[in-house]
Amino acid sequence: MNARTAPWAFAVMCLSWGSTFLALKVGVAHLPPFLLAGVRFVVAGGLLLGGLLLRGGGLRLSQRDIGRLLPLAMLMIALNSGLMAWGTKLVPTGVAAVVNYVPVSLGALTLGVLYGQERLTTVERAG
Repeated sequence: MNARTAPWAFAVMCLSWGSTFLALKVGVAHLPPFLLAGVRFVVAGGLLLGGLLLRGGGLRLSQRDIGRLLPLAMLMIALNSGLMAWGTKLVPTGVAAVVNYVPVSLGALTLGVLYGQERLTTVERAG
C-alpha cells in the first residue's frame, strides 16, 4: 500500500466498520438477533469461500479441524455477534460500538502498561 491508496483504504475501513452497528440496528428490526448474526456469518463465509474458489484455491479441512473449529464458530456467533445484535435492540448504535471496541483498548493497555510486553507510542496511547 502506498501513500496514495492508504487514505482510501482507511476511509473504506471506517465506513464498513462504522456502518456495522447501523446495519445491526436496522437488521434486528426485521430479524431476531441471533438469526441475524447467523445469516451474517453464513453470507460472509459464502462470499469468502466463493472468492477462494474463483481464485483457484481449495478448502482442505480434516475431520479434526472441523471438530475444533465448529464449537469456536458457534461461540463466536452466539456469544459475540448474537449478543451484540441483541444489545443493539436495547441501546443506541454508538453505545454498542463503544462497548464492542473497549476490550481491544483494554487489551492493548493491559499488555502494554501492566505487563510491559508491548511499548505503546504516544500516538497509540492517545488513540
